[in-house]
Amino acid sequence: MQLSVIICTQNRCKQLKVVLDSFFAQEELDTIDFELLVIDNDSSDDTKSTVLSYENKVQYYFEPQRGLSIARNTGIKNARGNICVFTDDDVTIRKGWLKAFSNAFKNTSIDAAGGRVFPAYPDNAPAWITNNQALLAGPIVSHDCGDTTFTYKQGMVPLIGANMAFRKSILLENMFDVHFGAGTGLMGEDTALFIELLLAGKRIDYIPEAALEHPVEIERMTLKYVSSWFRSSGKYHAELDIREGEFDDCKWIFGVPRPVWRILLSCFLHVILPPYSKSAKLKAWSKLCFEYGRVLQLRSNNKNNKSS
Repeated sequence: MQLSVIICTQNRCKQLKVVLDSFFAQEELDTIDFELLVIDNDSSDDTKSTVLSYENKVQYYFEPQRGLSIARNTGIKNARGNICVFTDDDVTIRKGWLKAFSNAFKNTSIDAAGGRVFPAYPDNAPAWITNNQALLAGPIVSHDCGDTTFTYKQGMVPLIGANMAFRKSILLENMFDVHFGAGTGLMGEDTALFIELLLAGKRIDYIPEAALEHPVEIERMTLKYVSSWFRSSGKYHAELDIREGEFDDCKWIFGVPRPVWRILLSCFLHVILPPYSKSAKLKAWSKLCFEYGRVLQLRSNNKNNKSS
């Protein structure tokens, strides 16, 4: 069994070096059959020279068409291993990360796996961010479901793209949807694949020992960014609802299904009415932004369908 570790990057050569250094600092790498691929998604900085400085330890591929899903699919096509492991270009990998994934696929019949992601907060992180880690796990990039391995079920918080692995045979049948992901205006290529695999009856396990740290950038620790993230999440889920025919039998008002308007109104009332605790207000505000994003995407799709 060989593991193909795939890192997609764009104009982050300094952060990428941190990732690569932490990767090679892992324990027991010499006991694992692996290859490491970096997919340069049309960078204009020193990404290529950074990768080549590791000589034959890293394989470099250039993908000129921008889009995270496109870059990931390029990695899959060039991977020689039968397990594809994905992480981001700005993380710090913990010591036993790859060994944990290797053991999981070697010793079980899983089809895919998600690892643990700890947010690395800066010293000046505001309390309203650090005290609401579960709620803000999307905008701050976090996935911590505890210390025990389990099998994901439908309705659970999905694995995230910063730390996930799949059998290549599964990916060749279910490539990343290029309509989603960074560069498309819609997030969620990892969640879309996660849902698709669960619906197909595939087994996906949570592997807590496969852990890494993801930095929480200063620009993410603002209400403006959090609001934007939840709005984008709402757009993504609206797109999924449309594909699945969720509103085919609904009455539409001003380009939006009537039930969605009711939910949006309810969320608005939760924002302006008690309880007044800061955590409760943040949760209500996040939900309002999410539903507003759904409304925007539904209206946009309805308008495009009428004009076509």
